[in-house]
Amino acid sequence: MQRLDDEQPARAHLDLAVLSPASARARHEALGARFVARGKEWTVMRDPAGAVHCLTDRDPRVPTGGDEPAGGARGVFGR
Repeated sequence: MQRLDDEQPARAHLDLAVLSPASARARHEALGARFVARGKEWTVMRDPAGAVHCLTDRDPRVPTGGDEPAGGARGVFGR
């Protein structure tokens, strides 16, 4: 969750972890998304309907908060 500085209707956006931010950006643009901004570890995009999403530099094979590749011996949910 992220606190917003101003009052607005409720909204959310996806953060998509990608192996190659440049390739992912090109693919999203080919599908109609537009580049909005580049952060330190993410690229902000706007889809054709106007919704914002981010392409993060985080390795998608590593679960958030851990260092074991997704689908490893314990699996994504630690089972």
